[in-house]
Amino acid sequence: MINKKLKKIILMLAIFVIFIGTIGIKSLAADDYTCTLTLTPDKEELQVGESVTLTMNVSNIEAGSGIAIYNGVIDVNTDVFDVQVQSDNNNVWGVTLIEDSLTITKSDYETTSEDQAIGKIILTVKEGAELGEQTIALKSNEFSTDTESFTIEDVSAEVTIVENGGGNQNNTNTGGNSSSGGNNTNISGNNISSNSVVPNNPNSQNSGLTLPKTGLVGDFLIIGIIVGVVAGIITYIKYKRAV
Repeated sequence: MINKKLKKIILMLAIFVIFIGTIGIKSLAADDYTCTLTLTPDKEELQVGESVTLTMNVSNIEAGSGIAIYNGVIDVNTDVFDVQVQSDNNNVWGVTLIEDSLTITKSDYETTSEDQAIGKIILTVKEGAELGEQTIALKSNEFSTDTESFTIEDVSAEVTIVENGGGNQNNTNTGGNSSSGGNNTNISGNNISSNSVVPNNPNSQNSGLTLPKTGLVGDFLIIGIIVGVVAGIITYIKYKRAV
């Protein structure tokens, strides 16, 4: 007959093993998640007053059911460029820019594994900008699925500021009136013009809700499994006592 003290020890060990095993499986799954993020400019050289649009494309998504949220940091010289961000052409993704922190969220909050553009960064060269090559980078890149999050390496692109050739400048500021139909958030110098952008999505009933913190669903699932196993062990012990 197993005494009460030994039963408690067995129960505690069972809970510990289940908890560690579940956390390990969860960590391994997140570590296996990956995708490819690229930053592609529509031109390589530009003059003062001209703009360049860098498209953010995601491909090769291997992350469970797919991704729904991107978080990252835009690393760009704001002494040289005015910065805007814009949603994709179809408003499938909405963008929010606070200082240099960029968040892009799928408008229906549904995960996707399809290769696609998720947003655009629009840079306009300021008066008096230094000539030469400029690097634009996306850092601290984090993607979220419906239950997990994972990170990938920094990505970057280069453009070159060249001397004005005289005559008429091609002033291609693609700000709020861009023909692509996306919504914009603007940074001028170090000042942020306020707008947080979420595309219109009349079919989404969640558009007014705040997204849950990444991984919360997975944590609840783990807790539920542990509680279920503990309840089963306790029920078994009570059954053995009754027998």
